[in-house]
Amino acid sequence: MTGDRPADPDWSALEELRGRITDLDGHVAQLLSERQSLVREYEQHRYAIIGRLHPTGTVPTQAPTTLAPPAAPQPEWSGARVRALLLWLGAALLAISALTFTAVAWSMLGEGGRALLLLGATAGVTALALLARRRLPMTAEAFVGLAIILSLVDVYAARRAGLAGWIGTPEMSWQVWWAIGTAVAAGFAAALGLAVAQRTTRFAVAALLPVTPELLALRIADTEWAGALALAVLAAVILAAQPRWARYLYREGHVALGVHAGVSWLVAAALAAVAAAQPRTVPAALAPALAVAALAGAPELARRRLADIPLRTGAAALAAGVPAGIVLTVVAPAVGVDGRLTTAAVAGGATILMAVFLSAFVSGEQRAGALIAGSAFALPGTLWALGISAPTVYGPLAWLTDAWTGNLDQAARESYFGPDTWPELDGSWPAVGTLTAAATVGLVLGIRRPILIGITSAAIAFISVLLPVAAGATALGALLTTMATATLIVLASAWADRGNGRWVWALLPGAAVAAVATAGWAAVSPAASVLALAITAAAGAAAALIARSPAARAGYSALAGLLAVTFAGVATRAAGAGLPAAGLAATIAAGAVVLFGIYLLRDQPSVDVAIEGAGAAAAGVGLVAATGSTPWLAGALTALVPIAALAALRTDRRVLYGSAAGVLALGAVWAWLDAARVDVAEAYTAPAALAALIAGILAWRTGPGRSWLTLGPALVLAIGPTLVLGMADESNGRSGAVRLIVAAALSLAVVIAGAIWRLQAPLCLGAAALLALAIDQWGAEIVRMPRWISVGVVGILLMWIGATFEHRRRDWRRASEVFGRFG
Repeated sequence: MTGDRPADPDWSALEELRGRITDLDGHVAQLLSERQSLVREYEQHRYAIIGRLHPTGTVPTQAPTTLAPPAAPQPEWSGARVRALLLWLGAALLAISALTFTAVAWSMLGEGGRALLLLGATAGVTALALLARRRLPMTAEAFVGLAIILSLVDVYAARRAGLAGWIGTPEMSWQVWWAIGTAVAAGFAAALGLAVAQRTTRFAVAALLPVTPELLALRIADTEWAGALALAVLAAVILAAQPRWARYLYREGHVALGVHAGVSWLVAAALAAVAAAQPRTVPAALAPALAVAALAGAPELARRRLADIPLRTGAAALAAGVPAGIVLTVVAPAVGVDGRLTTAAVAGGATILMAVFLSAFVSGEQRAGALIAGSAFALPGTLWALGISAPTVYGPLAWLTDAWTGNLDQAARESYFGPDTWPELDGSWPAVGTLTAAATVGLVLGIRRPILIGITSAAIAFISVLLPVAAGATALGALLTTMATATLIVLASAWADRGNGRWVWALLPGAAVAAVATAGWAAVSPAASVLALAITAAAGAAAALIARSPAARAGYSALAGLLAVTFAGVATRAAGAGLPAAGLAATIAAGAVVLFGIYLLRDQPSVDVAIEGAGAAAAGVGLVAATGSTPWLAGALTALVPIAALAALRTDRRVLYGSAAGVLALGAVWAWLDAARVDVAEAYTAPAALAALIAGILAWRTGPGRSWLTLGPALVLAIGPTLVLGMADESNGRSGAVRLIVAAALSLAVVIAGAIWRLQAPLCLGAAALLALAIDQWGAEIVRMPRWISVGVVGILLMWIGATFEHRRRDWRRASEVFGRFG
């Protein structure tokens, strides 16, 4: 019996040699390419030796030696590659010709005749492949590929010819027909591989054989979840069997199986997604959940086989997302759309936390994949929750336009968008759950990551803003919740500054979110504003005391100063006073803040500067608020004068605050004059000119400044308005004459002073003023004189200049030199 006979050693040796020959064919092109590079390198060295033996310029007397002609260009492709290309090109052209012939013959022959014609062509090509397998192996390879393609055309032609009816199954679906056809084609390729062209036939088997179970799975499965389950299992089976078939497959065969597994898994995932959305009860969702669970097999097998790290991470992410998908599939029928988003976010967060807690038991790509999958599940729900809660953050700011028109007992859900009634939020409780999950995950992951701590603090702030509205709390409850969140986050950031300075700024996003809503709710009523400002100012001061770094202390100190000044103004306004009175109170409080920074924080320069700047800015705002009433504005400016004078007692602040005190005093005088309805211009210009003159004299005596800069502005302010108004009002009677006399006296005094102290600005400005007075007094009469008098005067003046030109030019040069030495 043949089963008892020993194996034929010649046949085994033949198989081994055939395999080695096939492997060597794959290395021929590589070896030829390497040979070409070696030949080029050889020629380079040869030409270098020739150049040294016969250098340029030393030509011998005998006939010049002719160098060997350069080698012919080396071919870019090997002969084997060119032959293979030509063979495959010919095979492709034959296949196209066969298809074209089939299309033409289709209109001339019957269905059966066409099928037989194609079958004959397939048999002929197969015979050619078998005949050429020994002497022309590459030609045989090309014919084998053409024969396999023609076999698929035969399957199509047989279906058109009605072969299904001949074998007794006229109602056979196209999926079953092509499943059988691809299996027959794969078997035909495998049979050819026993004698001819193993590389091509093995690739054909790998590409065609998985089509059969794929089509049968789609045909037999009567529901989406069954199809998803079958295809997911098939993808896992292909990947599991691929290592066992490794010794029978070439690289392109592995690629074909990988493509089949990937496409099957993607179709299974799509069917599973459709199936998961269909159940209306939890028990009905168990079967789709099973299909979702089957999706984990193929990615996990792919992760173990892949060598590329990014691809392994992607496969791990697909596998890690399956548990969250199972949970979402089972829970979805029991909740609405909002609940599904929340469930997805919670499941994604749980996936992320499991990756963190089990990091010691999983590989790096599994941990990264779980983080990616968890984030993908959590992101849609988180974005939806942020969209739901965002109106509760910026909505209360509408109260700022209608401040103090509500009460703290009204429902927050009816007033979170200002005084007007607003519809209740949809999905607020699921949004709270989603944000809670995000905050939990961020808190666990962000212990050493400042950016995650910032996201966590923002999520907590969104929860605190949304929760009172969702729970039906009053406006007072919303205010207390958001205010407590903001103050606690600020205090936590200050406390973190004592250990890890990076956490200070990471926590501030949450404080900012809560503070926005707090500012809106605080505008509901006067009591709410006073309460919020008092607590937040105290929290800012406490944070400044707790913090350790100079930057943090400076920031919190400036914040506390601004809130304290705002508290003073708002409390005054809430007590029934008007806005100008509130501005006066805020201005005084701002001055106190500046003095506090100057004298109590002078040993902390950064904090001192920050709180001084905040106080100065707040004082400016207070003055703007007081502009509604001139007496209140005058009072605010007057109150700031002694504050600036006290600040000027500090040596390094003397110039700054001394100048500020002078400006404030001048402004106060002007404001009081305006309040007393004084309309004499000199009442306003004289104090300003006097202040400028004092400052200019001090600067002129203590520094090298020129008189134009130190004294010029004061002199212009003292003489100019009076002179201009006097010349304009001269025709009105007494007031114009008095102004002209005063202007003339001042100009004369200025000229005398400039001459005594040899200063350019007083001399020039005083002389210009006197000249303007003279022209104003005599200009009209000169214009009314006869024209011959003016011509005669000009002639006499020119004769005088011409007669004394040299002498006058010398005098003018001397006068210019003397004047240039004046201050």
